[in-house]
Order: sequence, then C-alpha cells, then structure tokens
Amino acid sequence: MDDWKVCDAPIDVASIKGNPCFGGLDLSTIIDITALTLLFPPYKERKRWVVLPFFWIPEDNMEQRVKCDRGPRVEEICIEVLR
Repeated sequence: MDDWKVCDAPIDVASIKGNPCFGGLDLSTIIDITALTLLFPPYKERKRWVVLPFFWIPEDNMEQRVKCDRGPRVEEICIEVLR
C-alpha cells in the first residue's frame, strides 16, 4: 500500500500540456461506461508517468446503473453524466 500512496499526489494538468501522450478510448453502448484514459510518459524533468482517466454514463440510465451495480451514487465518484 505504501507504493500506491506515493502515487497519490495532485496532478497539475497545466504542467503536462503539450507533452507526449497516449490515449485509450472505450465507447459505451446503452448502459456501459464510456472511458477515456490519457497516459503521459516521463518527459524532461518529470520522472513519473501521469494517468488521467475520465468516465461518463448516460443520464437516462444513471439511477438504474447505481441500483444494479450496488455502488455509490454517481455524485460520490468521478463519473460525469452525459446529458
């Protein structure tokens, strides 16, 4: 767990603007999560990789998804709702 905690630092998004980046996109169907992950390799003086994940779900299925997944409310996690 200590190794994971070392990586738990805020990301200064402005500092990685213009850096090399790899992106992965997983498009959803009707009730899936749409995900975009941006992966920034070490660059210049930055020695660590930076990962920026983004997640979206359709607003129409938000409540159904929370019930089926038995997970926390969408507002409690980092998922944006597509309207």
